[in-house]
Amino acid sequence: EAELDLSRAEDLARRLDDFELELTQKASESGTLFAAVTKKIIATELEKRGFKVSEQHVQLDTPIKEVGESEVTLSLPHGLEVRIRVIINAA
Repeated sequence: EAELDLSRAEDLARRLDDFELELTQKASESGTLFAAVTKKIIATELEKRGFKVSEQHVQLDTPIKEVGESEVTLSLPHGLEVRIRVIINAA
């Protein structure tokens, strides 16, 4: 059971490593988002793309408030960590 969990976590880490999550959000002309992108939004969007990730896995000190690219670390089970790029475009 534990080996199976580790195997699943390693597979998830491999698939997520260097993944680019592209989101389109409403923003002002200066690039400030009307609604910040939070851990919950990132986790939900990853789930929609087939990755079993919860909000607790997303390491984000403060919500993303600007259009552009951000690097986000995901802390997965069994001490595995991966970095993804979150790319936010203006709607």
